[in-house]
Amino acid sequence: MRFNERQMILVSHQKADFEDRLNYKKVTIVLGNSQNKGFKELWFKLIYNLLFYFKFNEFGQIDLTQYEEDSETPFAFSIIFQGDPKKHLFAARSEDTVRKWMVALKKA
Repeated sequence: MRFNERQMILVSHQKADFEDRLNYKKVTIVLGNSQNKGFKELWFKLIYNLLFYFKFNEFGQIDLTQYEEDSETPFAFSIIFQGDPKKHLFAARSEDTVRKWMVALKKA
């Protein structure tokens, strides 16, 4: 589904189903090799099935309509979309926070 930027700004200001600070990095897997950069600390808000992230004077969103969960790393979880070589890795400050995010994502 496509949204314009104005619609996304309005939705991003709604009350969140769940929100918290997470460390985030995108890992691209190309022919078995992974290309990745360091983690960035961002504020995330889950509203319906949209996951918004916020930086200073900037925001973006990840549509969660079709994804798979993966959790290989302690205090972390990842989201992989079908047919996409990118893996979205999220790290939290505690295992309890990771569990709360996983429950919220399953409800989305």
